Formats: sequence, structure tokens, C-alpha cells
Amino acid sequence: MARWLHSPELVDMAVGGLCEVDELGAAVLDEFDQLPPGHGRRLLEIALDDGIDAIADAPPRLRELVAALTTPPEWVEHEVFDRGAALWWRISMVNSLAMLAALVSAYQYGDLVKPLVMNGRFRQMGARRFEETARWVIAAAAPGAMRLNSEGFRETVRLRILHATISRNLHASQRWDEIAWGAPANVTAASLTTIGFFLAPLRGLELLGVPLSDDDRHAMAHQWSCIGSMLGVPDRLLPQSVHWADEFRLAALAVLSEPDDSSIAMVASLRENVIRPATLLPEPFASIADEPMRRRGSRALMAMSRPFIEQHVDPETADILGVPRGPLSHWVSFARPVVKAREAVRRTGLLGTDLAIGERQRHAFIRRLDQMGAARRPARADEMPTPAQLRDQPHPTNPHH
Repeated sequence: MARWLHSPELVDMAVGGLCEVDELGAAVLDEFDQLPPGHGRRLLEIALDDGIDAIADAPPRLRELVAALTTPPEWVEHEVFDRGAALWWRISMVNSLAMLAALVSAYQYGDLVKPLVMNGRFRQMGARRFEETARWVIAAAAPGAMRLNSEGFRETVRLRILHATISRNLHASQRWDEIAWGAPANVTAASLTTIGFFLAPLRGLELLGVPLSDDDRHAMAHQWSCIGSMLGVPDRLLPQSVHWADEFRLAALAVLSEPDDSSIAMVASLRENVIRPATLLPEPFASIADEPMRRRGSRALMAMSRPFIEQHVDPETADILGVPRGPLSHWVSFARPVVKAREAVRRTGLLGTDLAIGERQRHAFIRRLDQMGAARRPARADEMPTPAQLRDQPHPTNPHH
């Protein structure tokens, strides 16, 4: 049925990617296994900080990975990436809500959320999961992030190794059902996650009435294609345009499993724990108010993100997932006139260049995270549960296709 309703080529690409993982990332981990504990990670950090030539007798697959990343594909245009970054960060409030929308969009795929559920760290620590993701996005989506030795470059390579670690550890735990779920941390999942972080802020800007040209949309697509490529997403699954990203997302929805208990659990971790506003209070008030303020603040933020979420998740599915409704869900209609006035001022040049505006908004987002005592950096591969620890995690439900 899916092939009748959607492009057969896109359907086949979505299905084919379910059994494909980042082979180069996996090969690097295999090399690390042959070294003393922790030595491989130290070599990776040396390669990121000083270059692969700083390592005498560097492992060949690590050398291959670094060479692939430091010699970007011919289609990469740094100026277009930076223009996309300026647009992506134009309104920092949009970014907060768009990140939530991107995560919920990914959680609607019952097949693809299993690695996160089996990794109890993400299920039990909704706020930290959001904060670590936000710290990575702050670096990866910044202007210049594709350039060698930038913080975005380093953090994206670390994230690629983290994904490879999750995939390998789940396999080694002997609890992963590849026939039912495909490969853990597969390239279809990576593509859909990349698409979510591309489309969510773009749709958010459009929803608020920010005028975007075809060149603007192309720049944002290019930005996230570059980021996806660094994460190991094959070129054929990169969001080459808004139209392609929308069509691939819909094709994937037609063939992947519907939301299940795993999806609902991950959304609940955000709905109840995504922000920690009590950290803004002095002690002992912070400790006393932590739980009620965390729950109420998180639910309010999720309700505000609902208009963005519904750009990618149909309202019925959003209800199933537990995305709250309420008066705060209608804030967009009140914000549009303010955004329209701000855009009129922006076009006069009084706010500075688009790049300067984006950087101010990005740093405003950083300050909000810092004020709440958020995680200081993204997660690291060595913080992921081991195969033995994964065996003790609750078993996720099987999806119903």
C-alpha cells in the first residue's frame, strides 16, 4: 500500500536504510577494542584537537574517518551553510520549541525509538537528554561548524561515535530484535532525525509569518545536509530540499511502525522533565520547588510546542503520544504581529546583519541553558550503558505494523 501512496523509490530507501548502519563508525570502534581501555577515545580526541598526523601509527579506520570528515564532499558550500545557520537561529524561542518538536517527531516512529528506550539513561533523564541535545545543536548548527577544528565539527564527530557505540552495545546485549526493529541506530533513523532538526525550525518560522525565500529554504536544507553527512547519513538520505524531506518523512511514516509504549514513554520523559526552572531559585527553595516546577514548566513548554509538533505529527497521534493541549498552545496567533514588526525592523538593517542577529539569538539560548544549570556539554560515548547494563533495562514493546 505504501508504494501506491508514496514514491516507490523513497519507500524502498526508507526500508533499505533500516538494516544499514554507519559502517565506518563501527569499524573505528572495532579498532578501539584492540587497544588498552580508554586509549581509543584519547586517540580520537588527539585527532580532533591536533589532527590525525599528530598520532604515530594511527589506526587505519580512524585515519579513514578523519580523512573523510576533513575532506568534505564537493557539494559542501560553507557560505550557504552559514546562511542556513543565520536563519536557523533567527528567533531563539523558535529553536527551543523546534527542538522539542524535532524530538517528538522522531519519537512517533515506534521502530526507531527502541534504542533510546533500551538506553534507560535517555528515558529516565528527560531534561538531561534535551539539554545534551541542545548543547550539541548549539555547536553543530552554528556558523562555521563545518570547518575543521570548530566546536561544532568536534562535537558532531563525537556524536557519530556515540551513535556507533549505542548500535554496537545493543547488538552485544543480545536483547535487540533486528528482524522486528531493523538495525539499532540505523541510517533511516539518522536521516529522519536530521530532517526533524531541519524542518521543525523552518516550519516554526513560517508558522510565525517569517517570510522565507527559496534560497533561504535551500540554505537551511544545505546546512542540515552537511550536518547529516558528518553524522554518517548516506548522501541519498540527506534532506536535499524541503519537498524531498517532506516526501521522505511521509514515505517513512507509511512503512514504519506506529507509536507504541516506547514512543509514549519517551514523550512522557520530555513532558514531565524537559526543563528545570527551580534551579533559578536560591536554596532551600530550589530543592523544595523542584518537582512541581519541573512538571508544570515542562508541561507548559510542551503545550507551547504543540503548534510546531503538529507540523510533523498529526493531531490524533500527538494526543496518543501525550502532547498536552491548552491555552498556551494558541500563543502563535498572538506572537505573529510581534514577529511581523520585528521582521520589518530587521529588513531596515537596524538589527545588524542576519548573521549577527542569529549569533545574538544563539547566545541568548546558551544563556538560558546556563541560567537553569543545564548539562554543560553533549553526552559522550563512554557514558552510554554497556551491553551488560543494557540487559537489565526493561524490554521495549514490539511494534505493530
